[in-house]
Amino acid sequence: MSSDIVLSSTIQSNLRSLQSQTSDKANEASNARKSPAESAQNQRGEATSTLTLSSGNSASTLSRVLDGISDSLKTIENTNSAISAITERLNSELETIKDALNPETDTQTSANLQGLRTDIDAAAEKASYRGTNLLKGDTLVTHTDNDERNAITTKGTDATSEGLGLGTLSSEDSDGLENALKSLENAAQYLDEYGSSLAQDMENIQNRRNFTEQTIATLGGNIEGLNIKDQSEEGARLLVLQMRQMLESSSSSLASGSQQNTLRLF
Repeated sequence: MSSDIVLSSTIQSNLRSLQSQTSDKANEASNARKSPAESAQNQRGEATSTLTLSSGNSASTLSRVLDGISDSLKTIENTNSAISAITERLNSELETIKDALNPETDTQTSANLQGLRTDIDAAAEKASYRGTNLLKGDTLVTHTDNDERNAITTKGTDATSEGLGLGTLSSEDSDGLENALKSLENAAQYLDEYGSSLAQDMENIQNRRNFTEQTIATLGGNIEGLNIKDQSEEGARLLVLQMRQMLESSSSSLASGSQQNTLRLF
């Protein structure tokens, strides 16, 4: 009697289908295992930012970093708004003092100077965000990775009336008005320069936010792809199990004992 193993055409067809599907799923799973590392490497190579991706910088941890970056941007936005309000008030008072230098000094100018100091202090107070106030000398540290190895430091300044040198303004005579005029001009120029430095820091932080958002999107996409392909790998194992069950249910119809031995291969 021949010792050849003979399988029915249906089983042979299913085995060929199983082999093809299993091979495809295994390739997908292999690619899935490589894709996160390759993607992270490509991202590091293409990024112009100095942001360092470490093993701890997953999409979820970078999301927390992004929250901190957003808070920093909000802090600077509040500061810029306060600077604009103070500058506008300074310019208004400058015009008043210039007008007062023509006729004799009046009490209205003195009242305006006191109101100016009050308005400046109130505007500086509004610059605060989450406990950080750059216009009261606080320092803002913006961490750009989860390990806190990279950061942008924004130094604050004292933009209160005292800090701007406006605490002793006088309008009692023309000399006092001249001194007040010079002090206001110096304060306006200083705030303009400080605002320029803030703009640079804000641009750098914004660039980090854009890069972090892109990184989160990249890592998130890889994770989703990995999950899908892992499911495909699991699906391949299920196919093998289903084929084994099919072969076992068909064992009673196999023509010889050698066909029974085929089952042990699965």
